[in-house]
Amino acid sequence: MRRKVLQQLKIPCVVMISLIVLSSAAASCPVCFGATESSKTNDSVNMAVLVLLGVTGVLLSLFGAFFAYLRRRMKITLEGTFDYPNLN
Repeated sequence: MRRKVLQQLKIPCVVMISLIVLSSAAASCPVCFGATESSKTNDSVNMAVLVLLGVTGVLLSLFGAFFAYLRRRMKITLEGTFDYPNLN
């Protein structure tokens, strides 16, 4: 079971590592915006793109963590190993 999970995670991990390593290739060039390399507008647009990518990555990670949490809770409930508290 554990090996199967690791096999399923192999491709997403490779993709994420590739995106992190190759992220400099996604940076915009000053020619695209008609500015010089030291332009504040160019730097601002680059930072805005990075912030948007960061927010998207964080939200997708949180959704994944939430669904992993739900899956873990479902598994515990179906196995019957969950100890319900005494409400008396």
